[in-house]
Amino acid sequence: MIPPTSTCMKCHQGIKTGTQYGTREIAKVFVSIGFNPVTNQYIDNYDKMKNEDIKKIFIEWIKAENKNDAQIAEEQWTDIMTSLTSDIKPNVSGPIPWTRIHNLPDHVYFNHAQHFTVGKIQCQSCHGPIQEMEVVKQFAPLSMGWCVNCHRQTDVKFTENKYYDQYFAKYHQEMKNGTRTGVKVQDIGGLDCQKCHY
Repeated sequence: MIPPTSTCMKCHQGIKTGTQYGTREIAKVFVSIGFNPVTNQYIDNYDKMKNEDIKKIFIEWIKAENKNDAQIAEEQWTDIMTSLTSDIKPNVSGPIPWTRIHNLPDHVYFNHAQHFTVGKIQCQSCHGPIQEMEVVKQFAPLSMGWCVNCHRQTDVKFTENKYYDQYFAKYHQEMKNGTRTGVKVQDIGGLDCQKCHY
């Protein structure tokens, strides 16, 4: 198994115990990819290890994170086995099975970075109160009409975002002159068909 890049694990190295679920959910990630949270290293030849040997590594960490409570550690290991194995995947190592929740048609292009990084849109705007969901569910319809309405109504964080400093000189000038109070997504091409369809 090729370990993920080191940047993938920076958050997980810093956050090993969640406030609500403790080690329960992050342990599944560590176990699936073979990341030892005690040593902060990936385990060599992890994909060749047996489940029993993997358990020995992680059960001690889970116990230590739960005040040496062996019962909690065993319950969490049972949960890990249930989550990461199946009839067709008997080993805990390997990718976590993924269930698609938000499914757009194949002819639709959506770029998270464009919305989150550049647009400064919070995850909850489209996904709802994801941080409160026990089981993730689709919050918004994600239909074409829903997206178009959002692009018509949403103000671009135009003056607060350095990305836009190099673009749309006309809008910058109009805002400076007071003839424009804001810029909507539709003003910067957010309703052009080819932005979402190709």
